[in-house]
Amino acid sequence: MKEWPKLDPPLFRMTPGKGPVSERFNDGYASPEGAAEESRAVFLDAVGGASLWKDRPHISIAETGFGIGLNFLLTWDLFRRTADPTACLYFTSVEFYPLDRAELAEALNPHRGTSFDAELVDALLANYPPRHGGMHRIVLDGGRVHLTLIYAEIGDALSQMTGMIDAWYLDGFAPARNPEMWRDAVFDQVRRLSKPDTKAATYSSARIVRDGLERVRFKVQKRPGFGSKRDRLVAQMQASPTSTDTGSRDPNPWFMPKLGSTPPAEVAIIGGGIAGQCCSALFRARGIRVQHFDRAGNEGGLHGNPAAVIAPRLHLAASDPGQWQASSFLHAIRFYDALSDTGHRVWLDPRGLTRLPANTGEANQQTAIVEALNWPDDLLALASDRDNQGHYFPRSGTVDPESIRQALAPDIQAADIARIDRDDSGWRIENSHGNCIWQGETIILATGAWTGRFLNMPSLGLRPSRGQVSFLKEGYTLPDQTLSGSAYLTTRLESHENIRIAGSSFEAWRDLNDPRWTEWDPGIENEYRQNLENMTGHEIPPAKTGWSGLRATMSDRLPLVGPVPDEDACVAAYRDLRHGRHWVDYPPLPERGGLFTICGMGARGYQFAPLAAQLLVDQVCGPVLPVARNLHDAVHPARNLIRMLKRGEL
Repeated sequence: MKEWPKLDPPLFRMTPGKGPVSERFNDGYASPEGAAEESRAVFLDAVGGASLWKDRPHISIAETGFGIGLNFLLTWDLFRRTADPTACLYFTSVEFYPLDRAELAEALNPHRGTSFDAELVDALLANYPPRHGGMHRIVLDGGRVHLTLIYAEIGDALSQMTGMIDAWYLDGFAPARNPEMWRDAVFDQVRRLSKPDTKAATYSSARIVRDGLERVRFKVQKRPGFGSKRDRLVAQMQASPTSTDTGSRDPNPWFMPKLGSTPPAEVAIIGGGIAGQCCSALFRARGIRVQHFDRAGNEGGLHGNPAAVIAPRLHLAASDPGQWQASSFLHAIRFYDALSDTGHRVWLDPRGLTRLPANTGEANQQTAIVEALNWPDDLLALASDRDNQGHYFPRSGTVDPESIRQALAPDIQAADIARIDRDDSGWRIENSHGNCIWQGETIILATGAWTGRFLNMPSLGLRPSRGQVSFLKEGYTLPDQTLSGSAYLTTRLESHENIRIAGSSFEAWRDLNDPRWTEWDPGIENEYRQNLENMTGHEIPPAKTGWSGLRATMSDRLPLVGPVPDEDACVAAYRDLRHGRHWVDYPPLPERGGLFTICGMGARGYQFAPLAAQLLVDQVCGPVLPVARNLHDAVHPARNLIRMLKRGEL
């Protein structure tokens, strides 16, 4: 079993005359005097300052050692004052010993309103992730600034990172105190992630640093140090990196990301559910025009079901599904809280969700999961309901789908789309009358159970299923709180005659032309109503009405996110996989250029969609991905196709 990483505390303290200090390394995070000026001179100005992002749609900066966030905040401050309003800053920082929120606030307090605006500090603290190993994407400034914090050992962190970096801040503790930060394996990863002209800056002029940069083909120059320090280093990449230069070879070339340097001017999104809504908002935040279609227009997606719950199923093991559950939940909380801050009523009162174990196996793991994750109490705690001990999520609960849609995608065009096709001029979207209603280079299929109609690719592995929920009115006595487990129950909906939503059913639905999936069936309700009664210990009278819809699920319970593969070309390129010939120099995945999908989220669309959409939008137009490479591969749309090729089934 792969265990969750244990992140040790930095042993932080504020020291009079020395400022913030890590007792673990017996070194300071920043100079006690002139810290902001030193950071600007040694890092920001050394890589070009405002000229770094001049006339660029996005800029990507990576940092080894987040510390107290000073370099990031200074860079953000300059970017928001000097960059084009449509430009985006991608800032990635690795930290193996992250401060907690209270420590970070204490360390940054002297800089509030002096080194940068206090509102920047407040925004960072409000979104600052818990000490949970892995990648955390934080979106700030209305989508203009993307901070990715990687809580991991530096070598592991960089090896799982996917991106194209324009500049590096090499800001770990001094080589004499923390040599692991400056070893050859780290410089190899710096080179792998760098462009031909990438810049680097560091306060250190130690020989190990200079030699490490030169070995991976950076041209290094000494510059006068700041204050009492004699020297510092600046460097620039002098050659295009190749995988063979570092002795590494991509073990899964079929999943290797292809990050574009120029975002498209316009995208088309098909599908009005939460996945399409999140994509629409994220693309528009990048300044990209969006044409958004659904057969039912604004009434597509979950319209008709007035509530949804965000109920993560946390895992004891740090497997790919376990990591996706945890990361998508943490990201979703930040995402919906940000929407709430803009005035939209996203969370329905009372906030909070209790998840009770669905079976004995889950029940036996509840305490161990809380201990393994070690999240703050405002994110996860143990909860007891009668004889069952479960998980309590204070910041989760019931959300309002219509309020979320109005915030993310207020104008979805009604269109009965019959087919998509590509010719020499790009992709075409045609309606049921054969008329072309859109033409361009990039289409996002957020079409759920109907994805197969547009792609006709059984190798995707999608499984449509029908699910229904019940609208409960009077006749029961239950505490007004959101519950989840073998069934779920929302909080009371004041805007809908105080009903509560109970659900849900799972039925395989093979024939999408069979319209009975739209019919609410009182006979199907009994199973999940019985589960709810067993969970709560309360008798619940049968409902008289409800809602039903179709989901798309995958056997591994992970979504499909990314470029659509060209199935025939993949079979030709990877036919030797069935013979176990892993040493063959396989090419990157043959794709249907400009066609992407985001689907297969099952019953957890509102939890999975924010992170999945962030991943997809960055695949289309971003320089850095928001998840580790193993998770990128785990949700790739070609994963089932590759499995079938390895088994000789294609």
